Amino acid sequence: MGISIQPKTNYSALFSSIGSSNSNLNFLSDYASIKNGSYGKLMKAYYTKDGDSNASLSKLDVNKNKLKTSTDVEDLTKVKGAAEDLKKKTDAMLELESDDKDAYLSKLKDFTASYNNLIDKADATENTAVLKKANSLVSLTESNKDLLSKAGLKIGDDLKLSIDEEAFKKADVGAVKNLFKGAGSYAYSVSSQATMIDYQANYESIKASTYTKTGSFNPAAKASGNMFDSIF
Repeated sequence: MGISIQPKTNYSALFSSIGSSNSNLNFLSDYASIKNGSYGKLMKAYYTKDGDSNASLSKLDVNKNKLKTSTDVEDLTKVKGAAEDLKKKTDAMLELESDDKDAYLSKLKDFTASYNNLIDKADATENTAVLKKANSLVSLTESNKDLLSKAGLKIGDDLKLSIDEEAFKKADVGAVKNLFKGAGSYAYSVSSQATMIDYQANYESIKASTYTKTGSFNPAAKASGNMFDSIF
């Protein structure tokens, strides 16, 4: 018996006679939903529904779905550098021993510029793993928005930080220290997130150098010696 497949056939229908008890065939229905776009609409509606704790938070796009190009390694290297710089600037805040808000303001400007640079560099990549790590940093910042606001820091629609210097000068120095001093503080968590982004960008850069966009091994990668030396 032959089966005639017509254009735009719902593939799950080919197996409808088998019965709904065979769970191994559910993927065919899922495939049809993804193909016609209904699955995407459902997920979008779910994550933007009223009352969702993340409804007000835009995220970096992890579904850019573009082919890898020769610029991938370069972009990932930029992310790695930006993550290293953010950790350095954040650690400088953690190490600051002062009640002088002007001293904090100077370090805070450096921190904010470095944070925003990392957001830019991460958003410029096509790498899903790196973008997810960057989104974790964004979520961390969003979860501290009230405390940041008390210190004169605001989160923009572009996910970047800005300083209201007048508000900062009026802020209690204790509020600033709560954000940028000690284990468990916002700065401590940012430093940890920056380290994870650095690691992920490095790992993804190695993979991008080792395999072509079609998934085949790149012989040129052999010239790099032991490609995992920088990880372990």
